[in-house]
Amino acid sequence: MYKYKTHLLLTILLTILLLPSCGLFAPEIQFPDRGEDFFTFGDEIVLGMQIDAAFENSMEFMIWDESSSQGAANVYGKLYEILDDITTLPDIELADTLDYQINIILDDNTTNAFMLPGGYFYITTGMLKEIRHTEEFVGILTHSMAYSEKGYAINKLQDEFGNSFLLDVIDKAAIDQEAPEAIEIGKFLYESPYQHSIVKMADEFGMGLYCRFSYNKEYFREFIQEVEVDWLFTHPSNMERILAIEDLEDACAEITTRPFFWDQKILPNLP
Repeated sequence: MYKYKTHLLLTILLTILLLPSCGLFAPEIQFPDRGEDFFTFGDEIVLGMQIDAAFENSMEFMIWDESSSQGAANVYGKLYEILDDITTLPDIELADTLDYQINIILDDNTTNAFMLPGGYFYITTGMLKEIRHTEEFVGILTHSMAYSEKGYAINKLQDEFGNSFLLDVIDKAAIDQEAPEAIEIGKFLYESPYQHSIVKMADEFGMGLYCRFSYNKEYFREFIQEVEVDWLFTHPSNMERILAIEDLEDACAEITTRPFFWDQKILPNLP
């Protein structure tokens, strides 16, 4: 599965098709309950598309186009291999509804990763170069998926901006109008920290996925314990978090070594 950018026409189509009130697709798709009847899961997906499009068109954030070089295609391909393995797990309840996508920001000076509503995962080249083992990327990715699967990202935006503001941005998509507010919403998720309680629940969800595979169970914990990255500001860490992850490791599968994957397949292809 390779990353592609959806035309705005598809955004408008999704606005119509994903509204539960329309009754379309209702028998096939189980919409998660986000607790707000007037802000639908379809709205959440369209908002994510709007923010994703704003990032792509922004001069401030340079997105690495996977078709720009063989190195880019190699990196995206390997990261999508990992993502595809994860989305086959039954714990990913929205795998058939969301088209999870990976986006790499060309920024070696920032070490961050985050998830937009709708399943758009962003990670900087600086973060990819700080990662030492495949397991560390898997830990970051599975942790991040909680923010779309459990609605933590959209809830944070609702708390900060309010439903009316977010729905105004969504309405602009429906009439083929640019929403300059979308980039500000995305930057808020990129820069502002989540509450410790949310990070803890995301760790629990992420480790539940992580431990389904025979990854070295200590690498992700060691990463957030030892490596200084911006991601630990937006996803705060403390000793309580470290100890909680250590407890979750007990459920992990037996270890199977994956030698040289990150060093030979990812790092040499980064710009």
